[in-house]
Parts: sequence; structure tokens; C-alpha cells
Amino acid sequence: MILINVSFHIKPEYKDTFLDEVQWYTDACNAEPGCLFFKWYADPQDDQRFFLIEGYADGTDVDHVNTEHFKRSCEEMPEYL
Repeated sequence: MILINVSFHIKPEYKDTFLDEVQWYTDACNAEPGCLFFKWYADPQDDQRFFLIEGYADGTDVDHVNTEHFKRSCEEMPEYL
């Protein structure tokens, strides 16, 4: 299993809508054949920080970064950070 942990510090104006804004990406990743889990967690002490925990079957992480939704997220995600 490949485990990926990412911390996101969100701009104040997106702190309440961020998870809704990226729901398309969450759904697309969870639908990938190699995805074991793709979950967001809000930091209880900092309402602008979110953690993303991703798990992929061995060897499928490369498939993930080659998807159209991953490429789209790389273009759109900086808007929120």
C-alpha cells in the first residue's frame, strides 16, 4: 500500500467552503480502481488547515497522478491555498 499525507493551509475566504469546492476531486479519486481511501480531515485547532490522507494499492499511485482529475487539481488547487 502507498500512503500519502498532505497538509493544506486554506485562504480564509475558503475555510467554510473548501471541502465542497473540491468534492469533484474527492469523488473522482475515490472512484479510481487503485484507490483504497481518499479522505479529508479538518484540523480542530486551525479552521484553515485540512489534512488529506490517501491510500493506493501498490503500483497504482502512478496511475493516480496521470489522471485528468489530478492534473485539473494541480491547476485549480493553488487558488485555495
